[in-house]
Amino acid sequence: MKSQVDKIEHALYLAHRSQPQAELPEDWSQSVMHDIRRTDQTRDVQNAALSPAPAFDKMVLPFASAAGFAAIAMVIYVLTATQGIEQQLFAIITGDPVGAYFMNLMGL
Repeated sequence: MKSQVDKIEHALYLAHRSQPQAELPEDWSQSVMHDIRRTDQTRDVQNAALSPAPAFDKMVLPFASAAGFAAIAMVIYVLTATQGIEQQLFAIITGDPVGAYFMNLMGL
C-alpha cells in the first residue's frame, strides 16, 4: 500500500514539473493589481451606498457617552438618596416566605 502511494505521489510530482512555464508579459502583474484595486474601489463605493455604517459610526459615540453619563448619574443618585435602605430591604425580604433566599442572593 505504501509503495503504491509513493509511486502515485512521484508520478504527480513529475507531471507537475514537466508542465511548461507560462510566458507572461512584464507588465502583466501590474495590470492585474491595477484591475484588483479598481474593482476594490468600486466595491467600496457600492457598499457605502447600501450600508448604514457611516451613519451608525457617527451615532455610536454620542449615544455611548450619553448612556455612560446617565449610568453615572443613576449610581450617584442611588448612593445619595437611598441611605439606610438596608434596614428597609431586610424588613421587606424577611416578611416574604422566600426572603432568606433573596437575602442570600443580595449578599445581606
